[in-house]
Amino acid sequence: MRGIKILILTIYKFKSMPDLIRYNSKDYKVRTFEVEVLSEGYEAHYTIASESLIDDMRLTTKNESEDFNPHSVEYAIDGEIYHYIEDKLLDLSAIEICEKHLDMPMRFIREVN
Repeated sequence: MRGIKILILTIYKFKSMPDLIRYNSKDYKVRTFEVEVLSEGYEAHYTIASESLIDDMRLTTKNESEDFNPHSVEYAIDGEIYHYIEDKLLDLSAIEICEKHLDMPMRFIREVN
């Protein structure tokens, strides 16, 4: 019985953790939001990540731009990320991130897990 309790607690703890991308043996926090793009009038899901992730990918590939080799893991990761923001901003409320820290104004609808 005790083993079952431990398993349940482990699953619960894992479920409550933020989404992560593992790159170069490091975990990088990502968040996905459903938003309304105000200037265009449509709804979409966007994933954001910390600037430290893109910095690490550039450093690893010795590539200053975001033009990664289309067959690389960096290209695949970058293709999933809509926007990179300062690491410290990832802990702000979803509303504040969407309305103040993306490349264009967006209205927050919900966070997607």
